[in-house]
Amino acid sequence: MSRQLPRFDTAQIGPLRELLKKLSTLKVLIANIVLFRVVVDANYVVQSLIYRVHHRDRGATALEEMVKATVIDVFAPRWLDMLLG
Repeated sequence: MSRQLPRFDTAQIGPLRELLKKLSTLKVLIANIVLFRVVVDANYVVQSLIYRVHHRDRGATALEEMVKATVIDVFAPRWLDMLLG
């Protein structure tokens, strides 16, 4: 019999992170929420953009979900700003 782990909505991590910044006593009890700093290859970003154009009906990618949930900070070359901006 497999045991189901409780599910956590990652969209709640960002607001929880902000709350912990404001309530320092709570932060001591909980500690820091994990945050990864990731350098994203520009080829991956371009490939993802092309995919999004062809499949507009699909949901967000895993990378987009993690950025939205504030689990990762993404760093990429500045020239990608021209494509995204």
